[in-house]
Amino acid sequence: MPDYRVVKPSEREDLIAGIVAEIANSVLHIRLPGRSFIEEIYNGDVADITRPESILGLFYLHRIYVVKDLADAELVRVVTHELRHSWQIQNQKYCGLRQREVDADLFAREFSIYLGQPTESRIAARLVTAYCMKCRPISPYVRDLLLNKGAWNNGTH
Repeated sequence: MPDYRVVKPSEREDLIAGIVAEIANSVLHIRLPGRSFIEEIYNGDVADITRPESILGLFYLHRIYVVKDLADAELVRVVTHELRHSWQIQNQKYCGLRQREVDADLFAREFSIYLGQPTESRIAARLVTAYCMKCRPISPYVRDLLLNKGAWNNGTH
């Protein structure tokens, strides 16, 4: 049984998760859940979460838990999948576990299609474009952090 602890995410992955949540919420219209990042622990440290199987994400008590350090495409998929579980609860769409998982997987795939099914290297750019279209303009700092992974190329920072 894997154990997980809540950890601080990188600024970039937290921004991606937040941007994904806001874009997805333009369709879901839900009260956005809180979010935390987790990592699996192996050395007997105190666990915040214990699961019977390995996970990449979890929706529990109006909070999304996402495994830290996922690739951008996987992070987007996991966040949208877990947001759909939040929608299921908030809209009282209680059905069997299999149906809930299929529905959440389908929503994650539809979100990828909405973004144009970008390759891993283009996901951040598509998120920036979609966010500016659906939500509001993005600051130059956030744009740089997402597109350049925080690598300041002009030498002034």
